[in-house]
Amino acid sequence: MTDQSQTPSQQTQTPSPTQPLGNDPAARNPDGSLKDPTQNSDGKTPPPTEQKTPESNKDEKKDQTPPGAPDKYEPFKLPDTIKLEGEQLASVETLFKGANLSQETAQKFVDYHVGELQKAVQAPTEAFNTMRDGWRKDVINDPTLGNGTELKPEVASTISKGLDALGDVGNKFREAMDQTGLGDHPAIVSAIFALTQRITEGTHVSGKGPSKEGQKASSAPTSAASAIYPHLPSSNR
Repeated sequence: MTDQSQTPSQQTQTPSPTQPLGNDPAARNPDGSLKDPTQNSDGKTPPPTEQKTPESNKDEKKDQTPPGAPDKYEPFKLPDTIKLEGEQLASVETLFKGANLSQETAQKFVDYHVGELQKAVQAPTEAFNTMRDGWRKDVINDPTLGNGTELKPEVASTISKGLDALGDVGNKFREAMDQTGLGDHPAIVSAIFALTQRITEGTHVSGKGPSKEGQKASSAPTSAASAIYPHLPSSNR
């Protein structure tokens, strides 16, 4: 007999929400028992998920932060022709520290500055050398000075002899022309050639006949005064 005193809710058991419902084979183990819903498909319980605390997140972010300025920068790599020291170095390090630059980043800034500095220094020299090349071309193409390839041999010889005749002055003049580059200028070469021509080329000197006064016959010896001043009245006696 059935106890009629039980209520329908007491007679019917409600399955646990954590247990699978029905006779689905996928919900049972090979031995027929119900599977634990917290297990993986292979029947193993997965490891518990690691819960990160705010402190661990901070440490992880701290590890990912790039390094900043060191307590003291190592000597920067520079070409032998460039120096960075004294007050200039102190100012640069202060600037880098203020920007919190690491040693590696600071070296990149130094390398960039050195490269731009070298370009600025070399630019005037390259421009002047280009101008000198133009002067040399004008000289060898001048019909008086050159033959299209170089100075005419007679021009080079005349200038060399003229400067040699000046001795030490000529040597210093050559040195100054080489140092300044002005020795390549067409106007300078033309002027030197014109001047040295006057020094090295001799002129014809025509001879004159004997003095008429020296050919006069005199019975008396000529005084020193009459010899020096032949036109004095006393010299005509």
